[in-house]
Amino acid sequence: MDEFCYKARKDSVEYVRRMVNSILKPEQFGFRESFEGIYEDIPAFLIYDSEWCRVEFVYDGSERWSPPNIIVNYGRLHAPNRENFMEMKCIYWHLVWEPMAFLDGISAEEYATTKKGYKPDFVSPYWEKVLSDGENRAEWHLRMHRAIWEYYGMRLFELFDLRRPDLWERYRHFLKEFYRIYGWNPSPNYPFPPPWEVC
Repeated sequence: MDEFCYKARKDSVEYVRRMVNSILKPEQFGFRESFEGIYEDIPAFLIYDSEWCRVEFVYDGSERWSPPNIIVNYGRLHAPNRENFMEMKCIYWHLVWEPMAFLDGISAEEYATTKKGYKPDFVSPYWEKVLSDGENRAEWHLRMHRAIWEYYGMRLFELFDLRRPDLWERYRHFLKEFYRIYGWNPSPNYPFPPPWEVC
């Protein structure tokens, strides 16, 4: 990686760190920064760990977001810092929508009918700001996750806790049922694990 490219990626990671620490304040929820990812061929990212789970914050400066966005993924403590997607045996990193539906007690059948539209009421104002032109999407995205953390409390983090395999198995069953009802069928050449193969 040349010096200019490294500096640009370092600046991206510093932007993520500044936004995460000032808005989300992960230390208040028991998280500490554990990994900084600056690679030539993937977006810059930071990972924070707690005793329950990991959270990944990915800089998204793609053309669809201006100003840049920050994508938030959740993983269990065995989630790798960055897997080779072509060698994935299961899905380690997860967006928050399916976990929220599960925690809200939404059935797989109900979720299959609201897949594109389900969001808890308290999330909608933040999500509208994330999608609005001219807004600081990263700020509103992180404010939304702060509201999610405050609303669900430890229930969200414990879903990913390796010490709660019973809860994780119920979540896996929820996903498998949802995708069965939704009718998701990968092609024979689909290179990734099916979306219910979470770990």
